[in-house]
Amino acid sequence: MLKVQCMNKISQLLIKAIIAFKITQKELGALCNRTEEQIKSFEDKDYQNASFIDFLAVRDALGV
Repeated sequence: MLKVQCMNKISQLLIKAIIAFKITQKELGALCNRTEEQIKSFEDKDYQNASFIDFLAVRDALGV
């Protein structure tokens, strides 16, 4: 189980979950109704450029 110790590290939780699940950016995009390019952009910027809705969609798709 992945846990967040500090709220400013939540983006790292998403990235760790993506790695653990061995999911591609394309697959994640399909799961959360975003494009592969959007997912790549989010990951490149540690989700700092993702809206709250985008963040929730990714989180829900990963089940974390």
